[in-house]
Amino acid sequence: MSKSLIVKNSTIFNGVNSSLLKNTDILLEKNKIQKIGKNIVSDGTTKVIDGSKFTVIPGLIDCHTHFGSWMPPLFFQFGVTTIRDVGSDPDWIIALREKEKNGDNSLPRIVCYGPLLDGVPAFWGTSKGSIELDSLAATRKVTASLIKKGVDGLKTYMGLSKELMEEVVKIAHKANIPVASDLWSVSAWDAAEMGISSIEHANGILFPIPPEKLSWCINLLLKHNVYIDPTFMVNEIGAYIETVGNEKYPNLNLVPEKDKRWWLNWRTETWHKGIKKSRYKKMQKNELDRAKFVVAFHKAGGKIVAGSDTPNPFIIPGFSLHQEIKKMVEIGLTPIEALRAATSTAAQLLRRKDIGVIKEGNLADLVLIEGYPTDDISQLSNISIVIKNGSIVYKTN
Repeated sequence: MSKSLIVKNSTIFNGVNSSLLKNTDILLEKNKIQKIGKNIVSDGTTKVIDGSKFTVIPGLIDCHTHFGSWMPPLFFQFGVTTIRDVGSDPDWIIALREKEKNGDNSLPRIVCYGPLLDGVPAFWGTSKGSIELDSLAATRKVTASLIKKGVDGLKTYMGLSKELMEEVVKIAHKANIPVASDLWSVSAWDAAEMGISSIEHANGILFPIPPEKLSWCINLLLKHNVYIDPTFMVNEIGAYIETVGNEKYPNLNLVPEKDKRWWLNWRTETWHKGIKKSRYKKMQKNELDRAKFVVAFHKAGGKIVAGSDTPNPFIIPGFSLHQEIKKMVEIGLTPIEALRAATSTAAQLLRRKDIGVIKEGNLADLVLIEGYPTDDISQLSNISIVIKNGSIVYKTN
């Protein structure tokens, strides 16, 4: 097998710049982008792809996933080459991360935040994806253990108290790792003051924010460089499940039968059972308010990243990230701004300089798309080839 590959005469969105590179070649050698330029010559053994009908973008990054062993082919099919896992058994997910690092290209690149650090009782119970913290001593012991295991970051969850969350963040800062927070007991403003890195689902904010307080709220988040991972689709599915939660949901055939049945039985399953009909209207209003806030935050210079929260019901790996990106455009971001949320800005949140941007020396993660998704985001669906670490991991034909 050739260890080098050239994509010839493509249009390139590098993940950052609004101006695109036209009729440009990309030379990949081993797992890196070796050269970007015009008229790069093959040595005769290099595999050549005619890129003249493609826009090439960086491999997509899903900033909010709960990984499952059935997911990799779907991530690749939709151009997702890197995921941030925020709530798994640390030994299991770290072992997978290391397997990928050591050359298993059948897996997406995994950035691991370990289990959910929750209060008592843990919202999801004491499963391997959640740990209950009830004291400073327990918090110090658990976080030290996770850092020793090698997590890339920590994830605090809804029921964790302010005191214990402050301790988690303090310990994370000493270890120079970020903290992602799904907030409930602690407000977004208190969490920002602590120094968390990202707010998941834009939680911890009571919507709607009164107009006279909006600038103060946004400026506080900007001051502390907090990223917002709004996960629009998982919230929207919950708010509109009466309409969308059926067999006609797009790409449902891609999901394992067991998961599909669980999703379709939403009327009787514990994750949904008990929600009153009147609650849906409130949820729908909340989603409109969430979107308005995210747009205002973005326009003020705030950093937005794209995350799916797969595999929550009807949140299909890979496909849901496309939905998330398209939703960002629907509420007011440009296609390029929305694509940045799943490429260069996402890489910044993950503290990875080697992904999310097409530049010489970076890891060779590319998505080849027929058409121009930078003009028309619906064309993001036209993926033909996905390359991870310099090798083709998905091709339409």
